[in-house]
Amino acid sequence: MKNMKQDVFNTIFNIIHDTIGEDKPKDANLNSSVSKVYYSMNMDSLDEIEIVMKLEQHYGISIPDEEVTKYKDKTFDDFCGFVCSLITAQQQPVSLYHKIKQIFQHIK
Repeated sequence: MKNMKQDVFNTIFNIIHDTIGEDKPKDANLNSSVSKVYYSMNMDSLDEIEIVMKLEQHYGISIPDEEVTKYKDKTFDDFCGFVCSLITAQQQPVSLYHKIKQIFQHIK
């Protein structure tokens, strides 16, 4: 999971670079506070929303708004771990039984 977290961390900063043109601060790492790093990069809330949207698109996941707010005051390790759990959950195979059950629930 450590390598996956590092990959998510690197992806976040690649997205930031592509979005606002800023490079990752030299002292930023998985143990850094998300809000402090974003503040040091002069990012505003609209930048943050755009980053999350692009991260969702990149990994094909959905990150609830309340989770984004909750993890803003935590470390990148915490946030990247959460993103990894969403990626892993998305990759879990769904049984044929559950697919059929979902179809019939939508028909009702």
